[in-house]
Amino acid sequence: MAEPLVEAVGVARTFAGPPPVTALREANLHVHGGELVAIVGPSGSGKSTLLNLLGLLDTPTAGELRLAGRAVHGLPERTRTALRARRIGFVFQAFHLVAHLDCVQNVMLPMVHSGQSRTGRRARAVAALESVGLGHRTAARPATLSGGERQRVAIARAMVHEPVLLLCDEPTGNLDQNATLAILALLRETVGPQRAVVVVTHEQAVREVADRTLEVRDGRVG
Repeated sequence: MAEPLVEAVGVARTFAGPPPVTALREANLHVHGGELVAIVGPSGSGKSTLLNLLGLLDTPTAGELRLAGRAVHGLPERTRTALRARRIGFVFQAFHLVAHLDCVQNVMLPMVHSGQSRTGRRARAVAALESVGLGHRTAARPATLSGGERQRVAIARAMVHEPVLLLCDEPTGNLDQNATLAILALLRETVGPQRAVVVVTHEQAVREVADRTLEVRDGRVG
């Protein structure tokens, strides 16, 4: 079997006190290309901490973390930032769209420092919006979109640089049932041989479309 796109071995994260708080304990997981993996567990169990570590937004206090075969747990912040920008996409429950920018401009944001021309960045952003079914809303502002449409823009923005790992934190938490099903179908479509999707969720619908479900409880991955 091919090596995992992302792998954690004995990963732990303790936050300084007083008293110190251990949010994650000796977590082990692996996610391969072609997988959609759901991460579930009660509030405060360590799900968000795990997602932040996988997304290189934080560093473990113990253990090993690999992205596409490369050890990333000990890299300097500048290197991790560059890796994150090139290889990881993020989708959040709250969308995090910039209100005064239109859809194309929002999707262009991750490419600001890519070295591409503005014309090239815009063309890629339009293509990304078309891929999520919003080619007709390129000039729309977020306030004029439905919740499902805003999440589609957020997914287009996360995918525009073609990451190998897409990390989603409760991406359907603010959506109605129809929009939830549409977003889950879209996330399912983004999975490919060289791309994996990891979704932190409380929703049964996400578990039903996932290839695997991992439970985090009391800082441990089961």
